[in-house]
Amino acid sequence: MKNVLLLLTFCCATLHARAQTRHTINLELLGKNIVGPAVLYERNPNADKKLSLHYGAGIGTAYGQDAEWHPSLPLFVGANLGRSNNKFELGLAGFLSTRDYFDTRVEECYGCMDSEYESMIVPFTLYLGFKHYPEDGEGLFFHINTQPILITNSFIPILPWIGAGIGYSLKKQ
Repeated sequence: MKNVLLLLTFCCATLHARAQTRHTINLELLGKNIVGPAVLYERNPNADKKLSLHYGAGIGTAYGQDAEWHPSLPLFVGANLGRSNNKFELGLAGFLSTRDYFDTRVEECYGCMDSEYESMIVPFTLYLGFKHYPEDGEGLFFHINTQPILITNSFIPILPWIGAGIGYSLKKQ
């Protein structure tokens, strides 16, 4: 964890003072919030660079075992790679919650390996995707990403997952 914080500090310290900053707001389904829709804000402090850091947060909902939607706080940090308005993205995403959404009993779990323990979806993941930013600096933004979902105590511990988002993006100096 200490190395990750040092890396993020280094990346932020090396940002050019006159760099273009991109702000994006989008509605995302099954992506960085993992199991529900979310409205996300993303900030990219040096959007005009070939390799740039992005980070953000949002407000989302997650479907709980009690068949109800519960609020969640998705958080993410990652990197964009590409010089044009089309970029590849990779990073780490997860969400904070006030409830234990994903604990399931043995009769409900995903093929539990050990009947004494519950199955749980891990609330963070790595993601890899594609982003399309507007060419003129502001306008329609969309992205699609894929990430593994990790499930504890299961015969299928990793499930492939896909997410997509659409929104508005603008660039400022």
